[in-house]
Amino acid sequence: MRVRSAVLMALAVILAACSSAPPPPPVSVDANPKDLNTMAGDWSGEYFSGATGRTGSIRLTLNPEEGAVSGTVLMFPKGRSSAMEPANRQASPSTSAPRGGQPLTIRFIMIEDGVVSGTLEPYKDPDCDCFLSTTFTGRVHGDVIQGTFVSQGGPGRTTQDGRWKVTRKSAS
Repeated sequence: MRVRSAVLMALAVILAACSSAPPPPPVSVDANPKDLNTMAGDWSGEYFSGATGRTGSIRLTLNPEEGAVSGTVLMFPKGRSSAMEPANRQASPSTSAPRGGQPLTIRFIMIEDGVVSGTLEPYKDPDCDCFLSTTFTGRVHGDVIQGTFVSQGGPGRTTQDGRWKVTRKSAS
């Protein structure tokens, strides 16, 4: 479960980097101080689902002093130039997504013994016109976290999976 949170966290950070929208508010991280320090910093990368052909960016930042992470995932469906939008976003001219889409945010993160896990905010899938929920897990290896994710929902509660990877940015 904690690995899944790390993966979601990483996905969230990558998406935030690709968006012109303000970063999402930080989310508390369930982790001991050692694991928090292992994950400290800015991470970015990408994900891919062979099942759907979707790709996207992930961006996340973990601040160990606050015990919180902020991050986003920008998801691009195959053959589309605009990103997915979160399920709770209301359609109106004043709340429409910026060109390129609205980043999806991480809702929960857990880190334990180098394994990260979490969930993404539910989002509307344009292929099925239904809402999907995504969970992720990953393992920290130095300045790289990589893992898998599973999205579930829609008719028959179908599942789609994929892989993700983020790299910690060097301190400048």
